Amino acid sequence: MEKQNKQLLTESSRYATAAVKYDSSGDHERAFEFYLMTVQLLSICISNETNPKTKQALANRANEYLLRAEQIKEKLRFIQKFSKVNFNFNFLCHKGTNLNILKNPKKPLIVNMFLLKMK
Repeated sequence: MEKQNKQLLTESSRYATAAVKYDSSGDHERAFEFYLMTVQLLSICISNETNPKTKQALANRANEYLLRAEQIKEKLRFIQKFSKVNFNFNFLCHKGTNLNILKNPKKPLIVNMFLLKMK
Protein backbone atom coordinates (compact mmCIF):
# COMPACT_ATOMS: atom_id res chain seq x y z
CA MET A 1 0.00 0.00 0.00
CA GLU A 2 2.81 2.41 0.76
CA LYS A 3 4.14 2.16 -2.79
CA GLN A 4 0.66 2.80 -4.17
CA ASN A 5 0.30 5.88 -1.96
CA LYS A 6 3.62 7.25 -3.18
CA GLN A 7 2.45 6.87 -6.78
CA LEU A 8 -0.87 8.52 -5.98
CA LEU A 9 0.88 11.37 -4.18
CA THR A 10 3.17 11.90 -7.16
CA GLU A 11 0.18 11.94 -9.49
CA SER A 12 -1.78 14.28 -7.21
CA SER A 13 1.22 16.61 -7.13
CA ARG A 14 1.23 16.73 -10.93
CA TYR A 15 -2.49 17.51 -10.98
CA ALA A 16 -2.09 20.18 -8.30
CA THR A 17 0.73 21.83 -10.25
CA ALA A 18 -1.41 21.85 -13.39
CA ALA A 19 -4.38 23.24 -11.43
CA VAL A 20 -2.33 26.12 -10.07
CA LYS A 21 -0.89 26.80 -13.53
CA TYR A 22 -4.35 26.94 -15.12
CA ASP A 23 -5.66 28.99 -12.22
CA SER A 24 -2.85 31.53 -12.58
CA SER A 25 -3.35 31.80 -16.33
CA GLY A 26 -7.08 32.43 -15.95
CA ASP A 27 -8.29 29.11 -17.35
CA HIS A 28 -10.61 28.54 -14.42
CA GLU A 29 -12.63 25.72 -15.95
CA ARG A 30 -9.54 23.55 -16.38
CA ALA A 31 -8.18 24.61 -13.00
CA PHE A 32 -11.46 23.54 -11.39
CA GLU A 33 -11.22 20.10 -13.01
CA PHE A 34 -7.61 19.61 -11.94
CA TYR A 35 -8.26 20.76 -8.36
CA LEU A 36 -11.07 18.20 -8.10
CA MET A 37 -8.90 15.41 -9.51
CA THR A 38 -6.21 16.33 -6.98
CA VAL A 39 -8.72 16.14 -4.13
CA GLN A 40 -9.93 12.73 -5.33
CA LEU A 41 -6.40 11.33 -5.39
CA LEU A 42 -5.59 12.80 -2.00
CA SER A 43 -8.78 11.28 -0.60
CA ILE A 44 -7.60 7.83 -1.66
CA CYS A 45 -4.22 8.50 -0.06
CA ILE A 46 -5.92 9.59 3.16
CA SER A 47 -7.97 6.42 3.33
CA ASN A 48 -4.84 4.28 2.79
CA GLU A 49 -2.64 6.22 5.22
CA THR A 50 -1.98 4.80 8.70
CA ASN A 51 0.16 7.58 10.18
CA PRO A 52 -2.20 10.10 11.87
CA LYS A 53 0.09 13.10 11.30
CA THR A 54 0.53 12.31 7.62
CA LYS A 55 -3.20 11.66 7.31
CA GLN A 56 -3.96 15.08 8.83
CA ALA A 57 -1.43 16.83 6.58
CA LEU A 58 -3.01 15.22 3.51
CA ALA A 59 -6.49 16.17 4.71
CA ASN A 60 -5.40 19.78 5.22
CA ARG A 61 -3.94 19.90 1.73
CA ALA A 62 -7.06 18.32 0.21
CA ASN A 63 -9.23 20.88 2.03
CA GLU A 64 -7.15 23.75 0.60
CA TYR A 65 -7.62 22.47 -2.94
CA LEU A 66 -11.31 21.81 -2.35
CA LEU A 67 -11.81 25.33 -1.02
CA ARG A 68 -10.13 26.80 -4.10
CA ALA A 69 -12.28 24.61 -6.36
CA GLU A 70 -15.40 25.90 -4.60
CA GLN A 71 -14.24 29.50 -5.06
CA ILE A 72 -13.67 28.90 -8.76
CA LYS A 73 -17.07 27.22 -9.07
CA GLU A 74 -18.74 30.33 -7.63
CA LYS A 75 -16.74 32.56 -9.95
CA LEU A 76 -17.77 30.47 -12.97
CA ARG A 77 -21.42 30.64 -11.87
CA PHE A 78 -21.20 34.41 -11.67
CA ILE A 79 -19.59 34.64 -15.10
CA GLN A 80 -22.28 32.39 -16.56
CA LYS A 81 -25.06 34.52 -15.03
CA PHE A 82 -23.40 37.72 -16.19
CA SER A 83 -22.98 36.43 -19.74
CA LYS A 84 -26.76 35.86 -19.87
CA VAL A 85 -27.36 39.40 -18.62
CA ASN A 86 -24.81 40.74 -21.10
CA PHE A 87 -26.48 38.85 -23.94
CA ASN A 88 -29.89 40.31 -23.07
CA PHE A 89 -28.38 43.77 -22.71
CA ASN A 90 -26.66 43.53 -26.12
CA PHE A 91 -29.89 42.27 -27.65
CA LEU A 92 -31.79 45.26 -26.28
CA CYS A 93 -29.15 47.67 -27.61
CA HIS A 94 -29.25 46.01 -30.99
CA LYS A 95 -33.03 46.37 -31.14
CA GLY A 96 -32.65 50.12 -30.60
CA THR A 97 -34.08 50.27 -27.10
CA ASN A 98 -33.63 53.70 -25.54
CA LEU A 99 -30.96 53.24 -22.88
CA ASN A 100 -30.07 56.85 -22.09
CA ILE A 101 -28.95 55.84 -18.61
CA LEU A 102 -25.81 54.40 -20.19
CA LYS A 103 -24.88 57.78 -21.62
CA ASN A 104 -25.14 59.50 -18.25
CA PRO A 105 -21.91 58.89 -16.26
CA LYS A 106 -23.57 60.20 -13.08
CA LYS A 107 -25.97 57.25 -13.08
CA PRO A 108 -23.89 54.16 -13.88
CA LEU A 109 -25.58 50.80 -14.01
CA ILE A 110 -25.41 48.75 -10.84
CA VAL A 111 -23.91 45.87 -12.80
CA ASN A 112 -21.02 48.05 -13.95
CA MET A 113 -20.33 49.23 -10.42
CA PHE A 114 -20.39 45.66 -9.17
CA LEU A 115 -17.97 44.50 -11.85
CA LEU A 116 -15.54 47.29 -11.02
CA LYS A 117 -15.44 46.03 -7.45
CA MET A 118 -14.70 42.49 -8.70
CA LYS A 119 -11.51 43.52 -10.52
